[in-house]
Amino acid sequence: MAICETWKGYEISREKPGHNFPVYVKSIRKGKVTWTTDYTYAAHYSLKTATKHDNNIRNGIYTWR
Repeated sequence: MAICETWKGYEISREKPGHNFPVYVKSIRKGKVTWTTDYTYAAHYSLKTATKHDNNIRNGIYTWR
């Protein structure tokens, strides 16, 4: 999992096993993460918020759709 800096803010991405491309967090609502393969639809966060969400995803607090 990686936090990437862009001109709009920070994106959270990860490499999906068996795929050659990363997936990006599209939204987080009520503890559920929606992923997208298109970086133009990726959500942009401040560094503090991106770090918080990244930690919650890694620790299993959020569920994946």
